[in-house]
Amino acid sequence: MLRPGVLTVPLRSRVSLLSSVLVAALSACDDGARDHPSSAGVSEFSLAVVARIELEDSGEAPLGEIGTLAVATNGDLLVGDRLIPRVLRYDRAGRLVARFGAFGDGPYEFRRVGGLLEDRSGRVLVVDPRRGRLTALNADLLPDTSFRVMPVPAGPVLRLKGSGYLMKTVAGRRSSGIALMNEEWVSRWRIPAPVPASAQGNPYWGSYATTEFAASTDFIVAAYSFQYPIQVYDRRGEAKAAIGDPPPSFRPAPVLQPGALAGPNAEQRRDDWLSSFTVIANLAVIEDSLLAVTHGSMRELGGAGRVIREHHSVDIYRLPTGVKIAEDIRLPVGSRVMMGRREGLYVVSSRPPDPWTVSVLRLIR
Repeated sequence: MLRPGVLTVPLRSRVSLLSSVLVAALSACDDGARDHPSSAGVSEFSLAVVARIELEDSGEAPLGEIGTLAVATNGDLLVGDRLIPRVLRYDRAGRLVARFGAFGDGPYEFRRVGGLLEDRSGRVLVVDPRRGRLTALNADLLPDTSFRVMPVPAGPVLRLKGSGYLMKTVAGRRSSGIALMNEEWVSRWRIPAPVPASAQGNPYWGSYATTEFAASTDFIVAAYSFQYPIQVYDRRGEAKAAIGDPPPSFRPAPVLQPGALAGPNAEQRRDDWLSSFTVIANLAVIEDSLLAVTHGSMRELGGAGRVIREHHSVDIYRLPTGVKIAEDIRLPVGSRVMMGRREGLYVVSSRPPDPWTVSVLRLIR
């Protein structure tokens, strides 16, 4: 179990630094869109646990699994249950304040909670990607309204500083992207997911890869989980740079021969393949100027067809310079990075049989 304290990890002296200024207007989907400037050393950083919140057991209907997480203006934690499609609200001490939701297709029922946030009026917005709609609940998690938006929401959604919302979207069977929505939930622009050209020759990647994204006041970053670089856009959705170097611990996904994941013993071959490489598992912005890139691995729950991501380490870049300042900061075993805010990274640090616990980790030198 994670305890308050400091996690100190020596950092490797070799690392390729990124562009000092985000100036190159580069394609978001082209493998060749990269900035690779000079190399230098990186400073030694650590992650300090500055807050630790044990979530109260809700008794007759306990929390199944933390799938999505948001923080309300007053500091309350908003939790989307991955196993039971519902939303739970906890205060800053971890006490359960309210919960709402049930599985179904009726009014104010959910198939899945794929995204969660508090809007500027204090409503809690729930993204149901299975039904392609947004549901608004009041602060007490009582039904307010339900509405559809275009493009169709497909998962996480972020509230941007100033105005607007950033939302993962889907258009067609496999066409995902990121859209900027205004306060009335009308799309201002949409950029395609940053899928590298090499993915076209490996169509099975599409069943496992994800689009990760985050935003600061001035920049939006997005990555294809299987490969670098990380794409950087301005608030107008215009590509500004492609940044990022994988750490030495990063293992690229092996290319498989056609039919390798089918036929006898396919499940074992799939497990072996998934465990053989590293992915970009999360992007988060902390302190509004630092990009935290979480690396991890994937494994499939036996026979269930569900792939889970295990988070191992974090690299830190400065925005807007794109310079990497920390590499391979190890996360506690079993922890999972959920999101970033000015105060630090919000991490699920323990789970049943221990109480579900959310810790805030701050970068320190």
